[in-house]
Amino acid sequence: MKRMLYLVSTLALLAACNDRSAATNDEVEQPDTGGGAGSDGGPTASLGDVDSGTLEDGVVTVVVALDGEDAIQEYALTGNVNGYARYDQQETSINRAFTAIAGSSSEENELVAIVTMDGGQFNRFFGGAVLEQGDFSAPASGFSYYSGNYAGLVNVGSPLPPGGGAPDAVTPFGVGEVVGSVYLIADFTDNATEGTIYGRQVDIGNGFQDLEDVVLIATDIAADGTFNGSVELGDLTGVGTYSGAFGGDDATYVGGIVALGDGAYVDIFEEGVDTSNLQEYGLFVIGQCEPASCFSAP
Repeated sequence: MKRMLYLVSTLALLAACNDRSAATNDEVEQPDTGGGAGSDGGPTASLGDVDSGTLEDGVVTVVVALDGEDAIQEYALTGNVNGYARYDQQETSINRAFTAIAGSSSEENELVAIVTMDGGQFNRFFGGAVLEQGDFSAPASGFSYYSGNYAGLVNVGSPLPPGGGAPDAVTPFGVGEVVGSVYLIADFTDNATEGTIYGRQVDIGNGFQDLEDVVLIATDIAADGTFNGSVELGDLTGVGTYSGAFGGDDATYVGGIVALGDGAYVDIFEEGVDTSNLQEYGLFVIGQCEPASCFSAP
């Protein structure tokens, strides 16, 4: 069992331990979420503690696996992170403070991705991501190119003083935000895909800092348009995993969810700080681009 570690003076890193231990309201009636991120059936892919989620009419509802029954969390829209909608949820000032980011490919929701995380309380944090694919058809052959924005959350953030005379021991923590860009190429002749998340930056309470680019290592595309792969730094160091799916006619869109560990945070923290429990979850939902314009300014 690992403990909360304080960074600098006001930041904290929570132990990443999926022991399903957190306060929740087990009396809440469980809604029928369909088990997925926005359409019928189970999630196409999931990471971490998130069992399912929905994005309907701009409202995000997430089911996070905790002890006993699952906790139902309906989030309020509070802003955006790199073009994706940001939502927040906290029952009271002495409850865990969750943040979610959600994106979809279109009004028809061919692809929906949701990432959620709290910054931690009582020595643990909970977080994860889900992706759901709707309609999909693949091109007959050839290459397709995709570019767009990346957004993520990391379990390092500022304390949220509960007030009301509550002791420091119950203080919940917020999350940090991660932004960047994604480029993905798909070969529908050989059914393989690969790419990169580049220009990554993180804000953990003291402004954005640059992070290393990461590589989405080449992996097979299944017949249903889904894929799973590993994530590395440019020096071949493994730092995480990714899952995704193509959506729409002729794979107009691609969406993905990403899980990265502390290896993706080189030289961000002071020497001697134990970052072994750092966790980032992120997402992208992006469209096709022409090779000549994939990196053009919007």
